[in-house]
Amino acid sequence: MSAKMNRRVSAIAKELKKLHTESVDITTNYVTVVTVLIASVAFMYQRRIKTASGRRSSVYVH
Repeated sequence: MSAKMNRRVSAIAKELKKLHTESVDITTNYVTVVTVLIASVAFMYQRRIKTASGRRSSVYVH
């Protein structure tokens, strides 16, 4: 390969690596947000059904 072609291939490889890294970061953030959302909903549901009187209520007990 010529030096010019080598530089072009290296630049493309560098850009692909950057895109891959960014996509992994975005995916990780997405999975974290979804996990926290599911945990929050489960926690709120659990708190909703555990009231002081033992019956279901829409008032949250702290």
